[in-house]
Amino acid sequence: MATISCYSTTTSSIRIKVTFSGSYPRIKYYLNGVYKGDDTSPSSPEYFTFSGLSDDTTYRCTAQLLNSDGTEAWIGSVYCTTDEDVPVLSYITISPTSKTLQDGESFCISVTAHYSDGSSSSISRSNCNWYIYNYGCDLYYGSSGCFEAGPNEGTADIECEYQGEYAYCSVTVDNPIYVTSISLSPSSMTLTEIGQIEYVFEVTAYYSDGSSTNRTWESSFSTSNSNVAIIYNGSGIKAIGEGTCVITASFEGFYDYCNVAVVLRPYVFDWDWETLDHIEKYLLFNMKATEWNRLLQNIRDVYNWKGWSLSAYPLTNVSAGQYFYAQSFNEAKNAIGSKNSTGIADRVSGDNVVGQYFITLRDKLNGIV
Repeated sequence: MATISCYSTTTSSIRIKVTFSGSYPRIKYYLNGVYKGDDTSPSSPEYFTFSGLSDDTTYRCTAQLLNSDGTEAWIGSVYCTTDEDVPVLSYITISPTSKTLQDGESFCISVTAHYSDGSSSSISRSNCNWYIYNYGCDLYYGSSGCFEAGPNEGTADIECEYQGEYAYCSVTVDNPIYVTSISLSPSSMTLTEIGQIEYVFEVTAYYSDGSSTNRTWESSFSTSNSNVAIIYNGSGIKAIGEGTCVITASFEGFYDYCNVAVVLRPYVFDWDWETLDHIEKYLLFNMKATEWNRLLQNIRDVYNWKGWSLSAYPLTNVSAGQYFYAQSFNEAKNAIGSKNSTGIADRVSGDNVVGQYFITLRDKLNGIV
């Protein structure tokens, strides 16, 4: 509530200082228990001088704050010695007097006492009283005279009190929003044609306040192998040759990656029959075993290229001169149709298999991309 301290002395006088909070109508002063005077309507700090004293003598100086009804609100005493050679505390200073912090940062305050003879000395922070007046921010008292900022921004005042003297430090907690990470989408991709160009990359930046935003056009991209793929027009990719490479996206010192494979589509199948498109497509005709087997191999190549399993479709090769079984046709038809519908029903023993069916198998197989 209040403090009393020796402010200055001479060989015949003592001047005291009384610091208090709140409002009081009267303050009374005593020397060794004897009333010596008072102040009405006092304001902090108040000073009072006891005079006519003996040199080199210690006196008990007392101040009493009174309420409006005359009752005692506070009383305090301090022992002071008359001696002009003995310096008394005049005021204190602290350093720094202002500070800006971010979340998690801390700092310590140094305290200096200044005396009536012009001298000064450092004061241990642990000998001081510390008070924080927050105005919306997070500021914490870590250890004696040291303070740490939290996540909430705002301002605060730190009050240091030492033997009735006060000094202040103003603190601002300012937590700028900053990037914490980025992500590159997609994280992997496959290009299937030389010269193929795709604009599919998207870079998302994540920030310290929990927000995120698209930063694709502000990001930089690079390739680990320009013989496989290159960056095209800033944020696109262009296939150059078969192989693999890694695309790196960077934004404000953060990185993410996309694994790229350039895998060319297997040989595009076509029949060798020169007359097939010139005959009535629903007529029967003879077919070479080598051509049928070539179709089966092309199906295998496409499945391998796409990473699909052929376990449900044995795709049994045929030999010249043997019967062409419905099962063999159905295996190939269903392997293609499961990925690109042919519209052809399963054949059974004795069914005709006409030229149009083979053209359909060719077109549907070539239509898988």
